[in-house]
Amino acid sequence: MGFMLLGAVLLALVVWFAYRASRWAAARSEVDAVIAEPSVRTLDYAVPEGQDPAVVVAALRENGLEAAPDVGAKQLVHVACAATSDADRERVRSIIEAVRTSSIDAGAPFEPGVVRFEDER
Repeated sequence: MGFMLLGAVLLALVVWFAYRASRWAAARSEVDAVIAEPSVRTLDYAVPEGQDPAVVVAALRENGLEAAPDVGAKQLVHVACAATSDADRERVRSIIEAVRTSSIDAGAPFEPGVVRFEDER
């Protein structure tokens, strides 16, 4: 009887976590889609070859910015902020410059070089 109750509780927890994870993923996908819309003002950053854009996106999100990889361009990241604001531009630049790894899991050391946004090229 005790094992059945424990099993039922564990099953309920697994179902609850799966539901929460799917809701989080759906919300994250929606935010990513909104950021990728051409009408949303963004700073666009071309991630250098050899670095995973997920590392850059994670660093930006950890610092309270909304960022998403471009759906079509593999190495392009969109950051939702006022591209005309020098303060926003420099904040984003400093966050990206601080990322010194090529990938999220045990990445090799990586030097991003000079961070330039697409509108600065």
